[in-house]
Amino acid sequence: GAAPADGTASMLMETGEAGVLADAYEWLVRGLAPDSRSYNTLIKGYGQAGHLEVTLALRAEMAAVARTTGARCWPNSVTVNSIIGATVSSGDLDAALRLLDDAERSGATAAGRGRGVDAGATGNRVPGRRGTANCPLFMPAPATAEGYTCVLTGLASAGRMKEATAMLERMRAAGVRPNAAHYTALISGCMARKRYDDAWTLFRSMQAGGQAAPKLRPNHVTYNVMITGECKRGYLSSATGIVEQMRERGLTPDTVTLNVIMQGMVKAGDLSAALALLESMDRNGPQPDQTTLAVLIGGCGHAGELGTAAELFDRSRRGTARGDLSRDTVILNAFLKACVQNGDVKMALDLVMDIVAATQEARQQLARHKGQGAKGQGDSIPKEAVAAAAVLRSVGAPDVVSYSTLIRALSTSPNPNAGRRAIALYREMREIFNIKPDRRLVDAILTAVVNSADEKRPFILGLGKDEKEERITEVLADLRALGWADSEIEASELPARTALAATSGELSLATVEARRRQERTQRRREGQRDSTGGHRDIFAEKGWNKVDSGFGGPGRMKWWSDVEGEEGGEGKGSRGS
Repeated sequence: GAAPADGTASMLMETGEAGVLADAYEWLVRGLAPDSRSYNTLIKGYGQAGHLEVTLALRAEMAAVARTTGARCWPNSVTVNSIIGATVSSGDLDAALRLLDDAERSGATAAGRGRGVDAGATGNRVPGRRGTANCPLFMPAPATAEGYTCVLTGLASAGRMKEATAMLERMRAAGVRPNAAHYTALISGCMARKRYDDAWTLFRSMQAGGQAAPKLRPNHVTYNVMITGECKRGYLSSATGIVEQMRERGLTPDTVTLNVIMQGMVKAGDLSAALALLESMDRNGPQPDQTTLAVLIGGCGHAGELGTAAELFDRSRRGTARGDLSRDTVILNAFLKACVQNGDVKMALDLVMDIVAATQEARQQLARHKGQGAKGQGDSIPKEAVAAAAVLRSVGAPDVVSYSTLIRALSTSPNPNAGRRAIALYREMREIFNIKPDRRLVDAILTAVVNSADEKRPFILGLGKDEKEERITEVLADLRALGWADSEIEASELPARTALAATSGELSLATVEARRRQERTQRRREGQRDSTGGHRDIFAEKGWNKVDSGFGGPGRMKWWSDVEGEEGGEGKGSRGS
């Protein structure tokens, strides 16, 4: 058959789908005239997808095919760069450094590189004496700037700044000129580790060296890294001065740059300046994006300006409906948090209720339309479905952070119905959106259940003790179905049941339950020690009590309330879930 057209393999690689990459590989094994570009595209794609072993196997196969068929697919510098990048992505920086050593010993410098040399049998060996099984002994060609960038960036990100800085001289010795990307990676590493003076030294050397070497001049990324670092340490005036330097050097600040400045203003408590910057962006550009509005909504929430936050949220919904902005759950979560911070939990609950109703309506209408289409009763989508879909497009779909915000607010609410509402939210989250809970949300839902009554009248208002037991059991059963480990479930269950016993006035029961769980944990540890020849349990030998009930008074669990910085880490940690 004919070989795939130019760019087809690149398109397949860019999808990032391992299945598609496997399909692309099938083009090669069918004998469709592979060349270096074909193999390099696959190697880079699998490397970016995290499949290091596959990249190494493809490199070995690449050289073998070239030797046996004479095809023009010798491993070259692109191959080397891709393998080094895949090794850095896997976290094995020492292996990446050894790969770079091998590439530098390949017999050529970057300035005099050719098509590369055959790795031969040596290139396929994986020697144990050099460290890892993922580090071939011999690389067939020298690395170029891209390979050095991968290693330098990895070292800087890992805090190995001395090695990262030394990489600049190593590059020059190999005939590779450092560029802005290399210096920017170093600056980012310095800023992350609060080595601000070193960061400024590197930045100024870029400015000075860039006069003779254009590729060394600071670019938008460099300036954004500097501005971010200055804002994080509270030097807002310095950050705005860097923006002026950008303009003086002919670089127009982009949306990312101004978002960083805006975040610095919000952090400094200068909400009026942040809102003025939004007006300037509206008039003169660059245009605000989702991050701009999310930052401002969060700032308004902290400043008690819920009305302004609501206006910004409505603006984001209108922009999404028009197609000017893409749907963003971060904006939704910022507004929900602003509502809770300002005591308007009802507004937050009503908003999520509207999203749920729109989701169900759209699904029902589309399912009905699909059924009608199957019967040949029409092809047009009902206007109700179109309207419901428009609502969904105008806001981000809720995620685990959204529901954590609402359930945690209910867990501290004096409303006796808060427990039932929290359980309804949990079921809604699981059944409608198929969102998996995290530990913080589980702690919040169990707290809401336990605290869903006046602590002086536990059986008069809210959930009774038996119903609370049922709801706790329901949540824990869901966690088991999701595959949570017994230790994780027990960590959430113990303080909940202990606090429930205390709330009901059954302090003796609390002691019994705590002791029972302690004994069960001790038996499990003894079994592990017997099977592995483990270590002594000094707590068991001395009879010390390791149980912490986790509640701060009758009926009030607060195991997160004293964690420093908890509010600031909420969105970041949950969005990776």
